[in-house]
Amino acid sequence: MAGSTRVVFTALRPVFIKTFGCKVNYADSMALGDALRAAGFEPIELHGAELPGGAGGSPASGRADSLSTSPAIVINTCCVTAEAERKAAQFVRRVRRDYPQARVLLWGCAARNAAARWRYEEAGAEVLATFDEVLARLRGMESVTDETDSHDARGQAPPPARVAPLAVTPVATRGSSADPGPRTPDASAHVPGRARAFIKVQDGCANCCSYCIVPFVRPYASRPLAEVLDEARRRIAEGHRELVLTGINIGHYGMTPVLSRGGAMLRPEPEAERRAMHGIAPTEEGETSLAPTNGGVTPPLPHRREGPARTTAQLYTRVPGHPSLYDLIDELLALLPDGHRLRLSSIEPEGLDPRLFAQLAHPRMCPHLHLPLQSGSDSVLSAMGRGYFRAQYLALVRRFRAACPGGALTTDVMAGFPGETDADFAATLRVCSAAGFERAHCFAFSPRPGTAAAAMPQLPRSVTLPRNRRLIAHCRAVAEARWQRFCGTAAQLLVEEVRADEGGRVQLSGYGEAYQVIQVTLPDATESQSRQLIGRILPVRLVGLRDCVFAGRLL
Repeated sequence: MAGSTRVVFTALRPVFIKTFGCKVNYADSMALGDALRAAGFEPIELHGAELPGGAGGSPASGRADSLSTSPAIVINTCCVTAEAERKAAQFVRRVRRDYPQARVLLWGCAARNAAARWRYEEAGAEVLATFDEVLARLRGMESVTDETDSHDARGQAPPPARVAPLAVTPVATRGSSADPGPRTPDASAHVPGRARAFIKVQDGCANCCSYCIVPFVRPYASRPLAEVLDEARRRIAEGHRELVLTGINIGHYGMTPVLSRGGAMLRPEPEAERRAMHGIAPTEEGETSLAPTNGGVTPPLPHRREGPARTTAQLYTRVPGHPSLYDLIDELLALLPDGHRLRLSSIEPEGLDPRLFAQLAHPRMCPHLHLPLQSGSDSVLSAMGRGYFRAQYLALVRRFRAACPGGALTTDVMAGFPGETDADFAATLRVCSAAGFERAHCFAFSPRPGTAAAAMPQLPRSVTLPRNRRLIAHCRAVAEARWQRFCGTAAQLLVEEVRADEGGRVQLSGYGEAYQVIQVTLPDATESQSRQLIGRILPVRLVGLRDCVFAGRLL
């Protein structure tokens, strides 16, 4: 047949992986990398704006591989904000423009969000709902024959495959009797170039904050303790010096949600739980209806359709016999050898156990706490459904500062939530100053279709964007002042990147134990020799600070 293509992919064909979003997404991508390697592929991580072979950016991971020799590029997506969706769609279009022969496979949170999938399909991606679907598609592309449909006679790629809308995976904790649904990747795989191993121990959240789409696109699960410990041992054996525990709501490791109807809390039978999490709305009589309630996105969970935020004890219950996050931390700290360290990626304020403060002071624990704030206004926190107020949050800050005076506190803060007044915003600035965050991720509110906040009266962008810019500047000034106390002190630098500066001098960069961003210049070293230092922890003296980045000197 004229124009047909014969493509037979052999072992170790490169598969490029691009990740958008949080550390949990990175952990999922790392798990995909492990699975691809086991299947005979070579996973290559793409950083920043780079594309394979240097098109549109620097050569990927120092390689000059052309995407024309790769089965696909896999894009792991985020749908927390509209900007995250826009960037991923833009990246799809760039790949399709520069590599029209490539297969672009897209998965992740946005692929499971019915309100977002269309933009990726229009951009030219094949949208896949689950980890297993990505693996199956890649394996199926290994032996394309003469009559392949990967390109038509004109050399054009076929329209992307459309998938049926995906219902959210049932509420399930591994080992429970609930239907587990699509597999959650057992993530903490090794991707070349990463000095830290991200270990995902928990997934999903049933808090359903009014602005958040995550509960509707993430399965709910906790990994068994033995599985996590086995993973940690493997990563240590591979040479990783820092293990990072990740999860969507990591404080609820080992817990499972409790649903409510009509204000009465209950733990439903597995089938009822499965139907609720798939968005099959209950009627007043307790029957179910398959009618969509909000344009294809899974409807809010019954226990958070209205009313104030509930406490952790009301929303979750401990799975019998399952250890808590703090039990897991104790086990990992006992397992880690000297010269290694453990870090928590993020933990929600509600339900935080005081045991954590003592654990953060452990010599093998990174003295770094990422504690999302979102707002410093009690009225906004209530409208968000956050489950805590300003005074409770600041009490946790004081406990952390007392336990870890040499530690760092980082956070997430939102500007422009619906109904936020000038006074509310001023309250947020005051709390940021009082907490003294060493780093803050500041962002403008982005309405997510299907969430309660999307239906609230919105502030104009002419208000939210200037507020966000002011918030960023405020938090940067607070952070610069807070970091000053580290100047002159020693730190342990985990080397993550080696590059030459504009003058040709070798520069090491990475993070200290308290999440300090550190750069060390080696004037007499070569870049090739220095690459052997990636993944090692080096003692340094912090000798200067500029724009929240430390200059270090090797000790």
